[in-house]
Amino acid sequence: MRTPRGEGFDYDVYICWNIQSAVDPTVAPEGKYLYTAYLPLTEKESLNKELVGKIVKRLPDFMEEVYPGFKESIDWKLDLVCWKLEGVAKSISQAGTQKVPVKSPHVEGLYFAGDTAKGYGVAMDCAIASGVICAGEILNKDFGIR
Repeated sequence: MRTPRGEGFDYDVYICWNIQSAVDPTVAPEGKYLYTAYLPLTEKESLNKELVGKIVKRLPDFMEEVYPGFKESIDWKLDLVCWKLEGVAKSISQAGTQKVPVKSPHVEGLYFAGDTAKGYGVAMDCAIASGVICAGEILNKDFGIR
């Protein structure tokens, strides 16, 4: 989902999302899904209720494009706005393949895990995925997340 700068945002707004129940079906009732979405805004933008409202309203429409039937399947949702987050990717250059790998390429036996190391999802989901990837590297075992 991209919201252009011309609509009042300093940068194009992108979305990260994770469907937790795809990895662990026990976190949602049978036939249901649990997902988390993260839309990073600048501190100034997140304090602007009009801009926040615009982006929160646009999210279900975007998800409907990706997953037809999404909007009618929502049982409940919770929209949270944090105006200041530390340690969370604030730009594309700090996300996905741009994050530090869990295994140091420079120091033998040094590993990293957390929301700023390789992982998938947002916030805690990313930190947990990173920990699973890290454990897999250390133990030379495939836990299903790479």
